[in-house]
Formats: sequence, structure tokens, C-alpha cells
Amino acid sequence: MTPVISAVSAALGVADWVVREPRAGELTLEAEAAALPALADRVMRDLDGRLMSLFASDERPANGRFVLHHLWSLPRHRTFLHIAAPIDPARPSYPSIAAKYPAANWFEREVMDLFGLVPEGHPNPARVVLHVPGAGRACTRWDHRARALSVWRRRRTDPVSAATVVLRT
Repeated sequence: MTPVISAVSAALGVADWVVREPRAGELTLEAEAAALPALADRVMRDLDGRLMSLFASDERPANGRFVLHHLWSLPRHRTFLHIAAPIDPARPSYPSIAAKYPAANWFEREVMDLFGLVPEGHPNPARVVLHVPGAGRACTRWDHRARALSVWRRRRTDPVSAATVVLRT
């Protein structure tokens, strides 16, 4: 165990064995989705962390779950911290950190649009990615894309300009 792992574990309030270092300069931690806001608070307050990215992966074929990833830069320790939280597809939501940390705003909205994982408590849950028929593949989760397209067709308006759209069926 390295001094960096000990310092990060202590700051996050987790056991040393929970934080792993698969490569030099990269720490990983798997946590429950409900713990993400508290972990974000500790990373910012105690480790002077910066949110670099927030994204999701669809691991349903292999593991039957989605995974939400938070990637933090820890300049004081010269390392990155990757926090992964499994999300149950039966309840596709997670607590948002965007109200407190605005850097997460667009990241969480992209996850919502592309994977259908809802950030609960998000201050501005407006769409970012536009699912326009014929514009190519915009969504990586096909079951969510089909639902989004059916809603879009029912509204019969262009989500960008709110102009009436004529759809060929």
C-alpha cells in the first residue's frame, strides 16, 4: 500500500483495501450510487479534487448493470481518482451532484440522454443530446433511444427550433 492510497482512503472515510491502484497515477474505488454526493464532497473538501469527467457504461450484457463513472483529478497527490458506481437497470437513477458542483451539469445530462439514467435532484434536467430521426446514431442505449424517438414523434416539433416537423412514416 502506498502513502497516496492511505491519504485518499483516510480522506474518503473508507478502508485502505477499498482503494486500488491498477496503474501508477490512477486510483480506483467502487461505491454505491447513494454514496456519490458524500464522496464528491470529501474529494473536493479534503483532497482539493477537480471533476474531470462523469460518464456511464452499459455493462448489461456482461454484468446486468450500468456503471456510472466519476473521474477526479487530485493535483496535490499527482493522481487521478476513478469512482465507479453500479446502477441497477430496474431503477435507472442516481443522486445528482450538479447542484453543488456545476462542472457535473452537462455530464449528467449527457448520461441521462444517452443511457436513460436519471440524475435525481438535478437543477436543470433539460436535454443536451438531440435524438433527431435520420441524423445518425445519437444514443448508445437502443431501448432508451426507441422510447425517446416515440416521445419526439408524438410532440411533432423540432426540439431545437420548436418548428413544426413533417415526418415521413
